[in-house]
Amino acid sequence: MAFSMYSIIPMVEVEWDKNSMKYALIFFPMVGAIIGAGVYLWILIAIQYNISEFLFAAVMVVIPILISGGIHMDGFIDTIDGLSSRQPMERKLEILKDPNVGAFGVLLCVIYLLLAFGIAGQFYRTPNSIPVIIIGYMISRALSAYSITTFKTAKNSGLAYIFQDNADKSSVKKLLFIIISFLFLSILYYNLGIGIVVLVMSLLWFYWYKRICYKEFGGITGDLAGYFLQIYEIMIMLIVVICGVVERNMGVIL
Repeated sequence: MAFSMYSIIPMVEVEWDKNSMKYALIFFPMVGAIIGAGVYLWILIAIQYNISEFLFAAVMVVIPILISGGIHMDGFIDTIDGLSSRQPMERKLEILKDPNVGAFGVLLCVIYLLLAFGIAGQFYRTPNSIPVIIIGYMISRALSAYSITTFKTAKNSGLAYIFQDNADKSSVKKLLFIIISFLFLSILYYNLGIGIVVLVMSLLWFYWYKRICYKEFGGITGDLAGYFLQIYEIMIMLIVVICGVVERNMGVIL
């Protein structure tokens, strides 16, 4: 169910009920692992065949969107439309459900993709930092799943409510916490400096995300979870690039 909902990967058909959905959210981070594997494969191909920096960056940005089916980008766009409307909470929730796309959503989507493209191009000559990005795909989904399990929902309908209502909350929260801890430890082991920055910024963004959910929408929705995930992934990419620049400059100085 996690793969059929959050990816375009064909899966066997199962009946969605309380029993079968108990632990679905635990496997959400595994979609990130598949995306990471796709990105890693693309890096090997790009290096092997000396693919241009521009094409490398473009495909690296597109892979997560293609594998996820664009579901999280859709949530990002809808949330931007809701936040930029500056309307009362009830109206913002209506905007999230509206299938039409607003000007602000389109504009921020273009800006997001351009920024992601520019950042991705930085990894062409320094692929050694890619493992942090790959782990980031899993952390973003683990944290998103954790928020769906722990935050109050904005309404008694929608994907977030369905997954939360049918989850074995106690077990799912414990297992997701273990997964999240392991992933953060993996980054810290790979690069302590980047790992510390990622950990701190992750906590700050998660706190701010919860504040947005409660203050602006009265709780979490599926769109907001997608919004969090998209922002988180580009944040990780930016952190890696900035830390890489700082490390290189410090190396030159020393």
